[in-house]
Amino acid sequence: MTSDSSDLTESGVHADSGERADSGDRVGSGVRADVHGSADASDSADSRGPADSRGPAVAHSPADPNGPADFTGLRADLMDCLQVNLAILADRHHGPGTHLALGAELTGESTLDSRLAQAARLLGLRVVERHDDAALRDRATGELQYAVADAFDLSWVPYAGHQHMDHSFLFRDGGDACEVVDGYHNGTPWGDARPGVWRVPWDELPRATVVELAFGELPAPQAIAPFVSTVDVSAMCADVERMVLDIWLLARSRGLHAAWLDSATFEEHAREWNALAAHSYVAMRRVLRGGVLVPSVPGELARLLKRDEELTHVRSVVSAEASEVLVNRVHSGRTPLRELPGFSSFRLVDVIERVEARLGVEIEAEALTPDSLRDLDSLCGLFAGAAVVGSTR
Repeated sequence: MTSDSSDLTESGVHADSGERADSGDRVGSGVRADVHGSADASDSADSRGPADSRGPAVAHSPADPNGPADFTGLRADLMDCLQVNLAILADRHHGPGTHLALGAELTGESTLDSRLAQAARLLGLRVVERHDDAALRDRATGELQYAVADAFDLSWVPYAGHQHMDHSFLFRDGGDACEVVDGYHNGTPWGDARPGVWRVPWDELPRATVVELAFGELPAPQAIAPFVSTVDVSAMCADVERMVLDIWLLARSRGLHAAWLDSATFEEHAREWNALAAHSYVAMRRVLRGGVLVPSVPGELARLLKRDEELTHVRSVVSAEASEVLVNRVHSGRTPLRELPGFSSFRLVDVIERVEARLGVEIEAEALTPDSLRDLDSLCGLFAGAAVVGSTR
């Protein structure tokens, strides 16, 4: 991926140089940030084709009942270009919404190896064999397979002919053409990338890395885990172009985490990350014109990372104690507590006392109102201001 100079357009933030990084580089150095927010992932595919002189790939709607993919419920707007097509495979095999398990881990790391390892841990996808520099026609079968190639050479993405970056897609044998599925969702200065299905002539496809995957049983649901930041804010901000793209990745991972938690609290937090992504881009442009990075960017980055720790610490404790007391997994932030199996007011008191003991705090009686005891989000809100990050039971 690249970490070169960027520009701001109506569709978002993008990197626009032509140097392709080594395969070990993080994808964050070349992923674009849509600073104005993403459209719904079910939007129809952008079928305009590339901006270079080649003819466009032939596209059909993601909703086509005869197509190889169903994007219903796919949160493509919350994933990067390596995650999203692994997510499609998981939903195809295990059912819609399976991919949200990728939100269990708050990470900004995005290489092919790290995304494959994450898919194995959280989705049960296992690498059988990897074929580098492969001819797609030689590897194609009647089943969808996962591949990664240079987006510069992929006619269905807006980066074609403009931007070098590693980009994943799914493909299968379509007879006289390759049938391509790509769930990527983002804005670029050359048009919007949206989930879609295309028929591409075999001779227009570049060589690619093809990863054969096996579908195992879904791993057990992950417990909500506390996040401990290892980000060196000063080091990240020393390279402003890389900083912008890393913040974009962090923002998307927070959005996916909020979707996995089904939490309004975390959705609001993710919006703050998106705002920082936009702010950091504007600040970067000033630096590239000879200015200095405004202190509000590293300051807000540090604050949001700290807030990550606070929110996830409290959520992990409350969820764990509620799950143990109710003898059922308590995960969703929005589900009313009274609808949970095994719930009673006596057990709720038990949960509160156990959380107080673990966090070393005591909630004032006046704060224990029907609104504050409505669901997991509101229950966590009781403790969010008082909890000490890092306290243990």
